[in-house]
Amino acid sequence: MKWIKKGWIYTTPGTKRFSRSHAQAPFPYKIAEDRLRVFFATRDECGRSSVAYVDVSPSQPNRILQECKFPSLQYGQAGCFDDSGTMPPWFVPVDGAIWLYYTGWNRSEETSYRLSIGLAVS
Repeated sequence: MKWIKKGWIYTTPGTKRFSRSHAQAPFPYKIAEDRLRVFFATRDECGRSSVAYVDVSPSQPNRILQECKFPSLQYGQAGCFDDSGTMPPWFVPVDGAIWLYYTGWNRSEETSYRLSIGLAVS
């Protein structure tokens, strides 16, 4: 299989407090025939990541239809497995809800960081 790059879609403008840098680990979720919600991890001024999203047109993915105003899932409280950040790897619809299996991470003295799996339900 060979991938063909189709070009740039989105980068954070850095104007929101929770989204100063990064648009990483994208995961699209179809919310309507004419709309994809692309969730991604973004970072604040302290480097903590939160889950944010942009809505795009499936036929023109670089056409931004909507940008989130607040994080969909923010990092956890101090001492929690996700106190340095959350990242959106997978969604599963379950009984009318959406389950988000996400990567939570925190800084460590032994290594740069630790990764764990978390679950959030919408």
